[in-house]
Amino acid sequence: MIYKCFVSLALLGAVAACSFDEQKVVGIWHTEFEAVPHQKSAFDFELRHDIFNDAWSGRFEIPELMAEGSLSSASVKSSEITLDLGQGATFKGSLSKNKTVIKGILHMPDRKPETLSFTKTDHWSSQRPARIDQENQQVKRWTYQSPPLISDGWKVGTMHRKTANSKPLHALFESILKGNFHGLDALLVAQNGKLLLDEYFYLGDRERIHSIQSCTKSVTSLLIGIAHDDGLIQNLDAPLTAFFPTYNDSIKVKIPLPTLRNALTMSAGLDWREDIPYTDPKNDAVLMNRSKDMYQYVLTKNLDEKNKPGEKFGYNSGLSILLGGILSWIFRSMLTP
Repeated sequence: MIYKCFVSLALLGAVAACSFDEQKVVGIWHTEFEAVPHQKSAFDFELRHDIFNDAWSGRFEIPELMAEGSLSSASVKSSEITLDLGQGATFKGSLSKNKTVIKGILHMPDRKPETLSFTKTDHWSSQRPARIDQENQQVKRWTYQSPPLISDGWKVGTMHRKTANSKPLHALFESILKGNFHGLDALLVAQNGKLLLDEYFYLGDRERIHSIQSCTKSVTSLLIGIAHDDGLIQNLDAPLTAFFPTYNDSIKVKIPLPTLRNALTMSAGLDWREDIPYTDPKNDAVLMNRSKDMYQYVLTKNLDEKNKPGEKFGYNSGLSILLGGILSWIFRSMLTP
């Protein structure tokens, strides 16, 4: 009995030692920012407090950039919060007087400091329901609505009533709303030049730019294949540099030269880092997007010291950019008399 009382008193003392402001900081906090230029991303962090050791810890998520991890360190003193996210990224802020907002400065390598305001939330962005209503409740049923007519260049139409009311279509959307397709944030259907279906889930909306890395790779490869079948591309083993003659003066000669076939199979053998989070300043896809000339950025990359072109698959968004450039080159050639 005496031992239990002692433990209870110790617990009460530890809780009392923690200020009211500090207790308000515990939990999940959410904001949105441009981790990649022109692409809005959710940014969540959670703070936990070990009252016995007066130690703070937590984790963070930037789901759209596939970045997550434990905080390297966390410090909360009264209403002042300091977070170390690792890899040189830090956040320093303070809790507002009404205890509902944490506002501060995010520092990331090779970026200008950015002011962010976080608000308390009950769920991680990656775990939120597929769709919520105005009362912040999960939506479980779907009904068809024609896309709105807005000034975005799309002609809109209405899906045939029989199709819109079909069991398979409703089963699909109700499955999405149940969370069975987590990460699907947009579903659009166009037919004969008219947009018939325009639905958004999770973090998606009409104004939100979505990074479509892998989808781009599929489309560009398909179009290159069509061009090859139509005789517009004669040799898949032609070096990539053959399609970018204006860059010859700035390209280092690589032996062997990566080919169009290597680009299609993502085996160009370039020294390319994209197997790391897109928040990492060393990620080549992010560096390419920030460069003044994306073609030049990719074409001037050195070869991998370990793997020659054609030997090993390596996920490389830069190669998809080059494939898009080759398609543009073909199109210009067709228009040139």
